[in-house]
Amino acid sequence: MNIGGVQIYFIKIFRRGFAVISNKPYKVSIFDSWNTCKHTDGNQPDFRNVPTVSAILSKTAPLESTIALRKWQDKKKNELGEDGFQEYMRELQLLGKSVHSSVEARLIKGKFPSNLPENVSKYCESLKYILDDLKSSAVETNCFHPQLLYRGRFDSIVFSK
Repeated sequence: MNIGGVQIYFIKIFRRGFAVISNKPYKVSIFDSWNTCKHTDGNQPDFRNVPTVSAILSKTAPLESTIALRKWQDKKKNELGEDGFQEYMRELQLLGKSVHSSVEARLIKGKFPSNLPENVSKYCESLKYILDDLKSSAVETNCFHPQLLYRGRFDSIVFSK
């Protein structure tokens, strides 16, 4: 089987997801922890030294994107002041984490947590019709690419019902 230009020799379904064997002789589960990923010869690679997707993206972002982000930050700091900007960013991060954990709970338990703050509830309500059509296979799952040598974490892997 060929997926995205990579020859996949074997896909096996586990209780929580899929295990993938690449076109090299690795047996790698992209849904189990790094410690379960082994070469077929039994050697265990050290995945802690492999860069994350986030690190790669931040280091390779186009200069235009970096400049645009800096301009936006400077504009917001001028509007809000340094302390106001830091508070604004904390609030945005808290909102993002709250929506993220609420969607995660919805995927795992089939319902959003009760008593969500109004600002989080609005986001969740806007996603409900999409989430109703999805079945989750894995949530917050570590992954590793054995050939390109990067690692990351899936927010979720879902299938349409």
